[in-house]
Amino acid sequence: MVRENISRGRFFILSDNSLWQVDRFDRMDAAFWMRFEDVTVIHNGFNRAKLVNEDDVVEAKRLSGAALKTSIAGEFEGWDGDTVVKLIGGTIWKQSAYHYEYTYEYGPDVILYKNGYGISMLVDGTDEAVDVVQIR
Repeated sequence: MVRENISRGRFFILSDNSLWQVDRFDRMDAAFWMRFEDVTVIHNGFNRAKLVNEDDVVEAKRLSGAALKTSIAGEFEGWDGDTVVKLIGGTIWKQSAYHYEYTYEYGPDVILYKNGYGISMLVDGTDEAVDVVQIR
């Protein structure tokens, strides 16, 4: 079952808390999938699957078995290589892998998820997830 449709079908968090990234060419089909809609996962390779609802089939990559959705407390001006982000709830995270991307958002949604070696943060409105470490 769909728990969250993020960025108009770009990502999904399913009821088992898994995070999936929908293939670029299938995002139009996935854009209108609704919360609580039933989805069947048909695995077809390492971390790859077809996500099937009653109308569409989309290809997706599993990013994580555990994802947390929250929001940034205040302004976000993108990634500069050394960005520090404070989240709702008070935790503070620092960028640990270089990526530069400018965007301005106030209080954007964020998804934190475990990757193979640490934690990645995906900020709504940005192009890619960035590795982060918690500093408080």
